[in-house]
Amino acid sequence: MNRPEILKKYEQVFEIYKDPVSRSKIAEAEDYLLKKQFDLAEKVLTPFKTEEQLLNALEEKLNGKPIHKTLKKIRNGVVENKSQLLKGLFSLGTHAMIEVESGKTEYSYIAKRIHEKIGDLMNS
Repeated sequence: MNRPEILKKYEQVFEIYKDPVSRSKIAEAEDYLLKKQFDLAEKVLTPFKTEEQLLNALEEKLNGKPIHKTLKKIRNGVVENKSQLLKGLFSLGTHAMIEVESGKTEYSYIAKRIHEKIGDLMNS
């Protein structure tokens, strides 16, 4: 990763991960960034998933379920109508919350972003 990519990943990770163990690692990465030790910061940040990686992991987990087809249509921009898009987002949000309940609190960030998208669609 180059410096801008490392900084972007740091910003995303900082927004997504709120648990104490992750926050400790994020603080360590921040110290490295402040010291311009980008290679060490990258090493600390590597295990953390970005928003896109979390969404991909969630989508993979839903493979074989009816919602998976809808999610593929959303990704490819070929949803038939707004109702289908909303249905897919509501379902994705539900599955994100299931991940949160199982201890993967980083998915609460994904649930929040999905909720924001649903709100935007409902108001448009």
